[in-house]
Amino acid sequence: MSEEAEDNVPRSVAAGMYLREAHKMMRKRAREAALAELGQPLEEAYSLAFQAVAMAAMQRDGEVSKRPSAEPDRRGTILAAFVTGLLLVEEAILEGFNPQASCLVRQEIEGIAALEEIQRGRRVDKQTPNIRMVDSLDGRVYGGLSNISHLSDHSSLRALVNAPEEIDHPPGPVAANLMSPQHLPESTRRMFGLHVLLMLHLVNYWAYHLEEQHDEELSQEAIDVANQAFLLLARAAVITIGDESPTVP
Repeated sequence: MSEEAEDNVPRSVAAGMYLREAHKMMRKRAREAALAELGQPLEEAYSLAFQAVAMAAMQRDGEVSKRPSAEPDRRGTILAAFVTGLLLVEEAILEGFNPQASCLVRQEIEGIAALEEIQRGRRVDKQTPNIRMVDSLDGRVYGGLSNISHLSDHSSLRALVNAPEEIDHPPGPVAANLMSPQHLPESTRRMFGLHVLLMLHLVNYWAYHLEEQHDEELSQEAIDVANQAFLLLARAAVITIGDESPTVP
């Protein structure tokens, strides 16, 4: 845009354009930094987890259930809602939308908890799922994500939006806080690892769904791919694989 044209742009429009371009630039920087930090085991685990979810979702996609009933139908809606947001969660985490990523991963945890409640016959509609159902998760993780989601924990929220010292003149309006997406070392990696683990939990519930709705087992290929992803998460130190089930250290 020429200087003359810029002079004719209303201040409100110019401000909106500036903020939008700042966000685009910072999203790109955040993704580049995040991918450099994740490391090969975690990146490969994510790729495999995504493949496993896709194989499970597409195994009987669009087919009418052989044994329709209320509980599997409730499970199916949660499975579909979870898969719908996979790429959105990936973008939010990797591209530096840290408060929003906390909300989305928190919802994924609640989705897995609801699926386990259905499995145990304890799901109550219109009630928040009991996250104690997610054996591999420390409740403090969920509590921290909830505080950020509700914007109720000042210190945690400030850590997510505080302008880093190494950025002398970050794009976008800046006071003490950075009002643009940004990469947060370690935090981004932990959040992404948790997202991958929850995806693998989802594959497990999809296996139950296929068995109950279609009288069919999850394909061995999907199982093998998911197991490979679990091992890579352990190698990336995202989980510890014990005698009973994987847990987040």
